[in-house]
Order: sequence, then structure tokens, then C-alpha cells
Amino acid sequence: MDPPTRVMLWSMIRSRSTVFEMAMASVPSFQIFHEPYVVANVFGKERSVMINKPPIPGYSYADVVSNLQADFTGKTVVFAKDFPHSLQGKMAYLPTGYIHTFLVRDPRKAGPSHFQAGLANLKGMRDEEAAKQDIAVLMNLKPTLDLYNYVIDVLQQKPIIIDSDDLVSAPREIVTKYCRETGLPFYESMLSWKPGNTTNWFPEFLEEPYINYFKVAIASSKFMPPDKLPKKTIPDEEIDVPEEIFKVIESNREIYKELCKHKLQI
Repeated sequence: MDPPTRVMLWSMIRSRSTVFEMAMASVPSFQIFHEPYVVANVFGKERSVMINKPPIPGYSYADVVSNLQADFTGKTVVFAKDFPHSLQGKMAYLPTGYIHTFLVRDPRKAGPSHFQAGLANLKGMRDEEAAKQDIAVLMNLKPTLDLYNYVIDVLQQKPIIIDSDDLVSAPREIVTKYCRETGLPFYESMLSWKPGNTTNWFPEFLEEPYINYFKVAIASSKFMPPDKLPKKTIPDEEIDVPEEIFKVIESNREIYKELCKHKLQI
């Protein structure tokens, strides 16, 4: 049997990346990794995020690389999704043999969504000002741009970029193009899947408060445009945000626009 095709999806915050992961997880022959570098950055011994728990053995950055590069006999694809923020200063821990892809979304939509979710989910873990700082850090697209340039300049790859709004407005076209560009086989289940595939998730992510970030995505069964999603009080782009968060959002739009010059077209 041929070795599996290996693909990394690097995402912006609140860009429907977990929904995309659910689509990939619909294929039984795909081995899925859910945010392994985030796990190392939050729960491992080299973490940069401080939480009120001791580091958990087995989740170092070296462990992540070892896990991602395992053989996975019987699997046709290894697919991992993660966030570039957890790899800052640690490019040496990128796995070998992977095709690197990126999922982006307009910060004017992703930013307010993340602000609202972050304040709600960090309640009780951070005071409001500390929560705002954490939220602003994750909105910064500089780590995404740095990783994008590293993939080009050092790994000598042409990164594949998809835009989240394109994904939900034309899912068949974008997913089939993504599969063609990465060499992944396309399956109809990538457009309509059974909800709740979290088999390989880090256990803490299925508990409060982390699960709150993922509940809607885990319950998804297909890509849906915003006007078809379960009713919310206000659309993401109409959520009120403080001035300092608004400035972070606006400062990242140029990076987003630059990345979008290279995205898969509908």
C-alpha cells in the first residue's frame, strides 16, 4: 500500500476550520489530528499559555512531530488542522512530508466572532482585560503570514489557500479544487457528513470551557452559508467590539488581502 498523503490545514481563528475538519473526518481511511500544536502550546511542558494545571506528559512539541510522522498503516490520508500562533519560534517542529494549506477569513467577520466567543469562554479563567489581551493575540495574522512565507521560502512549496466565505458559498467547487490541489481523493461525504466525529480529539477539548468553541462545528453536517445557520442574536460582523480590538481587526486586513491574492478561485 502506498504511504498516506499528508496535509496540514493552518487556519485563522473563527474561520470554520473545525467544520472543514469534520468534512475530512467523514472518510474512514483518513487519520485526523485536531490542533496538536495548540495542545502542546497550552498543555505541554513547553507551553506559552499559562493555565492553572500542571503540564501533561506526552504533549511536547517533539511528541507532536513524532505523532504526525507515524506510519498509520491502512490509512490513505493524514490530515491535521491547527493554528500558526502555536508554532511561533518553533518552525523546527514542523513535520516533514506534509502539504501545507491555509484557511483565511475576513478579519471583520472572524474578529468580532472570536471576541464574543472568547469573552464568554474565558469567563472565570481570566479577568476581562487579560481576556481581551488573549483574544487580540489570536487575532494577529502575522504568525500566519510568517508561516506562509516559510512554506514558500524554506520548504519550497506553493501553499494552497482557501477563503472561508468561498467555502460556505460554493462548497463543492472549493472542496473538489482543494482535493485536486493537495492530491486528496474526493468523497461525497465531504459535503454531507454524520455530525460529532471527535474520535481522535484531545480529551480536554471535549470539556468546559474548550468545548464551547466547537459545539456548533461538531454538530454540523454540511457547509452552510451564514444566512442558513441556526439563528443568532447578531451576525458576526455586527457584534460590537471595543476600540482596541477593532484596531487589531483593521490592522490585519492588509495581510488577509495579501493572502487572498493567492486563494483558490470559485
